[in-house]
Amino acid sequence: MTRRRLGAGLYAPLRALIYEDDPGQTCVEYDQPSSQFGQFGDERIDEVGRELDRKMDRLVTTAVAVQGP
Repeated sequence: MTRRRLGAGLYAPLRALIYEDDPGQTCVEYDQPSSQFGQFGDERIDEVGRELDRKMDRLVTTAVAVQGP
């Protein structure tokens, strides 16, 4: 992405915050990559952002399933 727009480097690598709240639930927070990269108005960067959205969703879904109730 930085080959297309150097400023995209501000948002890569992705950041995630994983923590346990007061009731003991695991929480995962992150900005959607497509939102971060969408500001550049470049379809090639947009597609990378959408793919990263899908990957983050799968990662969080898998992590929650492994943790279980």
